[in-house]
Amino acid sequence: MCKNILKGTAEITDAPEYVNDLNVQIAKNPAITDESCYYVKTGYGKDNIVKIIESEFLKKFRYPCQESSYFRKAGPRDIVAYAYLYKNLPFNNKYKKISGHTFLSGNKTFSVKAFGVPRFDKSELKLYKEQVRIVYCDSNRIPKNFIIVLNTKYLTDEVVISTLKPQSTMAKTYNNIQTYFKKDMKEKFDQDASLIVPCIDFEILQSYDKLKSKLILNKTAEGYQITTSIQGIKFKLNEKGVTLKSFSLIVASTGISKDFYVNGPFVIYMKEKQADYPYFMAYIANDELLVKSN
Repeated sequence: MCKNILKGTAEITDAPEYVNDLNVQIAKNPAITDESCYYVKTGYGKDNIVKIIESEFLKKFRYPCQESSYFRKAGPRDIVAYAYLYKNLPFNNKYKKISGHTFLSGNKTFSVKAFGVPRFDKSELKLYKEQVRIVYCDSNRIPKNFIIVLNTKYLTDEVVISTLKPQSTMAKTYNNIQTYFKKDMKEKFDQDASLIVPCIDFEILQSYDKLKSKLILNKTAEGYQITTSIQGIKFKLNEKGVTLKSFSLIVASTGISKDFYVNGPFVIYMKEKQADYPYFMAYIANDELLVKSN
């Protein structure tokens, strides 16, 4: 949207703090380079942007764009900015299912589904030796602090799991983890090791309401207001691998749409424009004079 419509960083009235963080991303290299797994499109309603997105999306992913319901009613002057990401990273060898795994959070204990290589299942350990990479672990027999990589069929992607204490922000947490990669222990996942990882499965839709109705100040979109700003994430991690589907959407309009529904008492009259009074007038207070519906 910034590149094709705004021609620069997004300038927004009373912008929430995260707008600056988003603007910084414009100058950075993209986190995704594999064009087969993502789709991005921005344009105006008058240029048939809705039909273009639906058609190109279907051609690329071979299933309909479910999110088009959020922008299908875009008007001719509306701006639609849409992005979609799909990553499916299966493991070469499926891990074992594990039920009743204990997960601790503060003083609370939960029983959750998990996957991995149980300690008693050493006969098949050779299948997983190349799928698990140990980057760091403390000296305890059962390490509390460790970083592992779960290798998938795709050499271009990695799935990292860390039990280190998180830092104050996600960015600082990531940078801290990366320091351990630089001094990789290169310890092997051998016959004395076992692995248990909780399964994850969630679908979240987030609306960024702080952006709603905010006026865009860029000259190329002068008079536009943000009417929709949402992000959806669907993530699944289990014995088969990792699946991620994510989309983000911004719609900007030249004015907030208004829906005029007469669904209560109302007055109606007819008059000549130059006359002082109407020649017909009625007050409809109930359904007595209305046409009934089946």
